[in-house]
Amino acid sequence: SMRLLSSYDLSAGDKIFIKVSIIEPAYSYQAVTTNPKILDALIFYLKDKGVTDILVAEQSLIGSETMAAAKKSGILDICNKHSINFLDLSKSEYIEQGPEAFKFKIAKEALERKIINIPVMKTNSQIGISGAIENMIRITDADTQKRMFENGIETSLPQLLKVLPKFLTV
Repeated sequence: SMRLLSSYDLSAGDKIFIKVSIIEPAYSYQAVTTNPKILDALIFYLKDKGVTDILVAEQSLIGSETMAAAKKSGILDICNKHSINFLDLSKSEYIEQGPEAFKFKIAKEALERKIINIPVMKTNSQIGISGAIENMIRITDADTQKRMFENGIETSLPQLLKVLPKFLTV
């Protein structure tokens, strides 16, 4: 399907930020994390296009350890297989973006690269169904995430999309 895309140009010199979904330590067969086979196929595709600067990133839910979740899900195995760095976004530097009414602190790496979002469709106790857009919440810092839910996720999430660079969801 990536080969059929014409609206999201990818070239060898691009810096790619792959946003996976690993909210908690879970095996891939539990269907709450990005399937590592999808990540593996995407990385093969990007490398075939000549892309060499690839970063895989995630921040687990508050209270979960991101690296433990990445390991259990199989995502770290895929990163190691391809010699690609995995970034725990909770340790990222953040840049403030957005209008005065609601400032988002967004991971610097996400603002400096082309983003490919690989969410997982699942039920969510707070917003009903999680997927493509909800997955992008975790490129913000923990305080921003808390404020987004406190101030009404149904209004803050569309605002986040307005301040993010264009991204592709697979």
